[in-house]
Amino acid sequence: MTPLFAWFAPGPVEITIIGIIAILLFGNRVPKLARSLGSSIVEFKKGISGVTEDTKEIVEELDSAGKAAKEAVDS
Repeated sequence: MTPLFAWFAPGPVEITIIGIIAILLFGNRVPKLARSLGSSIVEFKKGISGVTEDTKEIVEELDSAGKAAKEAVDS
């Protein structure tokens, strides 16, 4: 049995027409949207790299503390 939404799925021609209408309606906003999307991606990558650096620093501190504790136990 075919699902109901399969009867109403838009084909390539309908998708093209919808795209053209969307560009006509929102054409002046698309460059602003693309710029804001690009800047948010850049900020997200900066945030991820900051978290990665912080994590590396914490791991290094824990590693050095572990080594110091091992030396204290060994002596």
